[in-house]
Amino acid sequence: MNVNQSMFMQPVMLTVDSAWLGHAPFAAWLIEQFKPRSFVELGTHTGFSYLAICQAIKQLGYEAQCFAVDTWQGDEHTGHYGDEIFEKLRTQHDESYGSFSSLLRMTFDQALEQFEPGSVDLLHIDGLHTYEAVKHDYESWLPKMSRNGVILFHDTHIRDEGFGVWKLWDELAQAYPSITFTHSAGLGCLFVGGDIDPDKLKFLESEKEVELTKALFTALGENVKNRCEKDFVFSEHSKLSADKRAIDNALWALEERRAAIEKECESTKKELDLSNNEKTRVIGELQQLNNELNSVYQSTSWKITKPIRWLKGIIE
Repeated sequence: MNVNQSMFMQPVMLTVDSAWLGHAPFAAWLIEQFKPRSFVELGTHTGFSYLAICQAIKQLGYEAQCFAVDTWQGDEHTGHYGDEIFEKLRTQHDESYGSFSSLLRMTFDQALEQFEPGSVDLLHIDGLHTYEAVKHDYESWLPKMSRNGVILFHDTHIRDEGFGVWKLWDELAQAYPSITFTHSAGLGCLFVGGDIDPDKLKFLESEKEVELTKALFTALGENVKNRCEKDFVFSEHSKLSADKRAIDNALWALEERRAAIEKECESTKKELDLSNNEKTRVIGELQQLNNELNSVYQSTSWKITKPIRWLKGIIE
């Protein structure tokens, strides 16, 4: 195979949970090698594969039209979801690739009428993964493929219940030149165009070169996955650090408030102590006066002068 610079491209927009991470190097190599004028993806979901291919087209400066087709509502394999995934993708997509790419929110069958027969150079099928669904997608879109057409099938290595891409791939790989990768859930590349330059497919004639090609793109794909996981861990660490700083600041503010409240309480306690002391002093003075009055009332002179006080009250 011909080595090109694009196979070492590092995707800008990484999604740690994308099963397509490991295929970005091969997709970028494919773009530079075959220079598609039109690219259609059936089943885009969060958009990693689509944005990676758009990135390669943009960096190479090719004039191509790209279309992502999806309802962005989910299915039995991806699960069902709301508008948040589409809105996030549209924000990422429009700014970087909106000049040559469109997001078509519709079913795959509805999108068929928007493309002329023989107008699609590169097709990526990644919709519902049952055998019947993927076969229908392949058969309905095959007439849209150009004489240089290449079709990608994702999840060719998944044999879980309900997944049938592997079965269709086994059938199609016998009919066309092809190469399949087992890493990142598997990716099959089918060269369906009758006018593809034979020199570009020469590497498929040697089993040894095919194995070397698979090993090379598996290693490059692992590098992308490792970088993504490293960036994710770093990002999460940064978030935790930011959260820790926020918590530390909140604790510091609480400590400051606690100290202020303790100071206020101490001041109030002192005021209360002063009030209690004053209260004790006044009560003591009153008690002393009462004692003095009682002494007067009990004195002999007070008793002797009682008639005089009575007469004085009458006279007055």
